[in-house]
This record gives sequence, C-alpha cells and structure tokens, in this order.
Amino acid sequence: GYSSQLDEGILPEGLVNAFRTQGQYGYIYNPDLRNDSVKVNIKGSQWFLSGNGDEYIVDLNDGKLELYTATQVTIEANQFEMSLEHSFLEIKFIDLTYHQSWQYDVHINYTEQVSLGLKTVTTSSGDTKQIFNFTQSVRNMTVNVTKT
Repeated sequence: GYSSQLDEGILPEGLVNAFRTQGQYGYIYNPDLRNDSVKVNIKGSQWFLSGNGDEYIVDLNDGKLELYTATQVTIEANQFEMSLEHSFLEIKFIDLTYHQSWQYDVHINYTEQVSLGLKTVTTSSGDTKQIFNFTQSVRNMTVNVTKT
C-alpha cells in the first residue's frame, strides 16, 4: 500500500491521482499534491505533506488513509503551561490564534489533564524497563471565532 512508500519519503502517484478529475481543459487536482514532499511523523501511520501551497496531515486509520489540511501555529511562551503534581500532568494552550481568512481569526484554549502510571515493557533485546504510561486523560477545548 501507500504507507510503505510514504515511510520512505516517496509520494505515491496513486495518492496524487486519487484527487484528480477531468476538467474542461485537462486534469484538475484538488487538493494538488503533485511535487509535495513527505515527512514521516509516525512511521506506518502519519505523514506530513508540503510544498505546493497547502500542507496536509495524512493518517492511516483502520486501513484507510485520511487527509487533513494542516495548520501551523506558533506557540509563544506565555501561551503554554505545563505542571506536574505527583502522577497528574496538566497541559494548557492559552489563546492560540490563527487567521482563518481575511475576515476571521480563530482563538483556541485547550487543556489536557493526564494521569500517569508506570508500565513495564520488554525491549527488543528481552530486557524489561518501566515507562510512563497514560492511564486516564481528560480534554477540554474552547474555540472562538472573531471577525477581524
């Protein structure tokens, strides 16, 4: 499938052509992935495509590829908080803002609270070690759109 090519940093021609339709004067690509570069986010399951204008995240979910428009947001120091108390981790993003269009800005506040526990795993060499494992997660996100 496409995932092995994406893992090698190769944009499969079949994936590009899946978004091709016949227009009045030739082929139309929407989205146009031709000549995009591939960056592996998570080998075997998530990739980042860029280079032809818009940027995309490709996820492999239950054997199907899902394509999402990517949005990059710069997070300033005063817009991020993280605290750890015993086994409880809280992460906050405060008023992340991006311009949706010339008319609208999107403001996002996001909080995630995670309970951490230890999990014993076996390495490829047969050794065991303990890693932090998320045992419980609570998320809260508020999105506000303002007219510019």
